[in-house]
Amino acid sequence: MKSLKKILAIVLATCMSAGIFAGCGGSGGGEAAPSESSGGEATPASSEAAPPASGDSGESFELKLFHKWPEIGKGRDYFEAAVAAYEEANPNVKVTIECVSDEEAKSKLRVMMGADSQPDVYFSWCGEFCYKFARAGNAWDMTEYLNNDPEWKDSIMPSTLNSYTMDGKVYGIPFRLIGKLFVYNKQIFADNGITEAPKTWDELMATCEKLKGAGVTPIAFGNLQPWPACHYITGFNVACVPSDVRMTDYNYETGEFTDPGYITALNYLKEFNDKGYFNNGVNSMIHDVASENFKAGKAAMFYCETGEFGGLVDQGLEIGVFPMPDVEGNGDKGYIVGAPDGFMISTKSAHPEAGMELLKLFTSNEWQSKMVEELYYPSPIIGVHNEQNTIPSLLEAMNYIENAKGLANWLDTDVHTKVSDAYLPAMQEMLNGTLTPEQVMEKVQEAAQIVKTEEAQ
Repeated sequence: MKSLKKILAIVLATCMSAGIFAGCGGSGGGEAAPSESSGGEATPASSEAAPPASGDSGESFELKLFHKWPEIGKGRDYFEAAVAAYEEANPNVKVTIECVSDEEAKSKLRVMMGADSQPDVYFSWCGEFCYKFARAGNAWDMTEYLNNDPEWKDSIMPSTLNSYTMDGKVYGIPFRLIGKLFVYNKQIFADNGITEAPKTWDELMATCEKLKGAGVTPIAFGNLQPWPACHYITGFNVACVPSDVRMTDYNYETGEFTDPGYITALNYLKEFNDKGYFNNGVNSMIHDVASENFKAGKAAMFYCETGEFGGLVDQGLEIGVFPMPDVEGNGDKGYIVGAPDGFMISTKSAHPEAGMELLKLFTSNEWQSKMVEELYYPSPIIGVHNEQNTIPSLLEAMNYIENAKGLANWLDTDVHTKVSDAYLPAMQEMLNGTLTPEQVMEKVQEAAQIVKTEEAQ
């Protein structure tokens, strides 16, 4: 295997364009090209303990933190422990936490950002999702603070910061790096005479057909919350639509979505469903149930995020990993769907520097290593991963990411909200058989025209 530090020196050229307090409430991102690290040995990020919060004179105050990891025993516990370490080092600061599930976070953030009272530090996806907060004046400019702390800044994979950069200003700090790949049950493959993972689209289709013929569901898929289909179409759009056209369309000021490649992309997704390679009732099943079905051996493959690998390994599965094969089209090849996740700071915060020190703790070598070990999340901090703290399937995935041309940010966070709100439900209807790919794109085109008209006013 290649050097782990080399693997983790992935440089993402640009993000494709893109609850209860005092405890934890709620229920349980452009294209980026990887490259070599510029400096050999990586400089660890920050120290073992949180430094005193800067910008205050010792007065007591509260910081409000919002994140999207509410699961007990997983992300929730991790953030509570990290916050406790911060509070121990900064006894004059009380951090209150609000957290909700992934899907709920999208709508809740939109409401929060329109209110007078906002969390000081809040999670945000990259791309258009975070850019709209910056344009609305809800994101604190971190550029000068980072420039004044070059050791911390240089510890972060350089262009993951670009994923949160608009007009040369940094508005977010990457916390984890997520890619989307297929995992497969090695035992099911072996039982059906499949000796290796598919490398091409034709091989993937042949593998699915062989499994289906043997009475095995090829791919677990749940799309009741429509973001899983969005992840499929993100990659297909990259491969099927010329990059300059797609970037123009993803810009809310210029989007048209008339290129025929968008229809080609939808047909690739539709093919999985029409040929019976997904389980039945995809739009009546949530992604988590599809995951449980894969864990239970009810499907041979599962298209999932690298942050989900740990749950599969904890189940005792022997899994292999492979990226979505390239499809024919007029776009770019060799991309993997994914993006960094990160945090932003509100301009309404009375203590933004203290918020930055909290983020510095989150991205320190100590707490990023804990994240890798406990949550199995890939780190955007140079030099964190090693064979002792990283499970083999995640190392395998990171190797694919290193050798990819780049990462393609999730479509639903890279286009305007109203375009996404038309695109995703329309894909559900396509999978139900009530809309054709052409009709899906008509709805998207209508939404894009509405956005342009509204934003021009």
